Amino acid sequence: IAVWDDHEIANNPWVGGAQNHQPDEDGDWSARKLAAVRAYHEWMPTRSGVRGTPTYAGNRIWREFQFGDLASLTMLETRLHNRTDGEADPFPDVDDNGDGIPDNDDPSTSAIARVSAIAADITPSMWGSDMTDELLAVKRDLDAYRWDESKVVMGPEQLQWLEERTRLSKQGGTRWQLIGQQIVLFDSCHEDIDAAIAYKRTHNVNVSSLWAWHLHNVTGWDCSTAQECSEDTEHIKTFQSLDPSAYRKQDYKRSIRVSPSIVASARTHYAMTKAGVPNYFDSWEGYAAERRRFLSALLPAQGTAVVYGGDSHNSWAGVHQTEGGRPVCAEYDATSVTSPGRENFRSYLPPDLVAASLVQGITNVSEGDGMLGTLHYAETQSRGFTLVTLTKQKHVGKFVYVDTIGSKQYRISKCDEVTYSPSASMRISGTCSFELAGQPYESGGMIRS
Repeated sequence: IAVWDDHEIANNPWVGGAQNHQPDEDGDWSARKLAAVRAYHEWMPTRSGVRGTPTYAGNRIWREFQFGDLASLTMLETRLHNRTDGEADPFPDVDDNGDGIPDNDDPSTSAIARVSAIAADITPSMWGSDMTDELLAVKRDLDAYRWDESKVVMGPEQLQWLEERTRLSKQGGTRWQLIGQQIVLFDSCHEDIDAAIAYKRTHNVNVSSLWAWHLHNVTGWDCSTAQECSEDTEHIKTFQSLDPSAYRKQDYKRSIRVSPSIVASARTHYAMTKAGVPNYFDSWEGYAAERRRFLSALLPAQGTAVVYGGDSHNSWAGVHQTEGGRPVCAEYDATSVTSPGRENFRSYLPPDLVAASLVQGITNVSEGDGMLGTLHYAETQSRGFTLVTLTKQKHVGKFVYVDTIGSKQYRISKCDEVTYSPSASMRISGTCSFELAGQPYESGGMIRS
């Protein structure tokens, strides 16, 4: 049961275009989208009729599958049918990226540019209340942009259909209402590095100290300028690349010099986490009002809805609930098979610190209409897949990872098990047993006993 995301056509598409579709170079967007959708139906098992016939699905691919009284699976479309431009310039009168054209900046570029202008040239040891006020002003402006009621992912027709199918599934006695869609629901902008270091200090002071050392090293905690931080002084000026992906294989476990650009980037990232400045606008985070409507459509499930997602290239699991503690749905987001994630563009920080920062920061985050999001699990450095096991009592997700994507020879490196039930919420069950060994594709299958 397949569903497209963005790269079947172009990066971060919407109804009228895509982030990397330039009409002058790439031609008419409608023609490109139509051709891509047709090719998708012709090559994937979507059960669509042939183009030109009444049963041709086109981009209306939302549909439902029933698995006895155990589960219904509702598949959604969040990219091409109704989505508005999630990366339209939030400040069209201001040239944030410095190219001389005010109205062509995407919101992530604007967020990074504005925070960098505030924080990149000042050592974190000197940050004060004035800087905090400036950062919070950036956050308020970008929050207003992402909470715009007119921003749409699914649209009213599909949302109403989802609410009806969820309600009828529950009323019909089906135990689980499973939702398949493309993007992450949680707000990654609530990543909290300080909270992660403080929490770890109460459990493992050595790891906490190591995390703090890495943060201080790459942000130049005790030096005033980015240039000074990169010079050979008494400060340690290297960090070890911890990105194992094929994209940075040449740097893996090698010492990397902390350049002025790395110092500036690390300070900007750290400042964004201090204020909760949003910077991931292609996910539900960038369509916060529409996410509220989406979660409201799942309320009839009374906590037995489970939403699956992807796109971020990392693994996530958590629960969305009401302020009174009643679960709305669980969320399981699978990592990518090969594409790099946060370990690639946050390679100067230990990946376990990055994951812990997300879990500690995304706790009871307001999602509107009295709903809250809490992340229980994140893994931000590995490639793999997710296996799901359902019973009437519980939903078990196994996050399975491989040791390398840079070779046809690989092995299962680890497996994390996360269990959800509406009555007991979500718990990390620990390392799961996984007795299958990876084999080369040429052997007839990627996984074989």
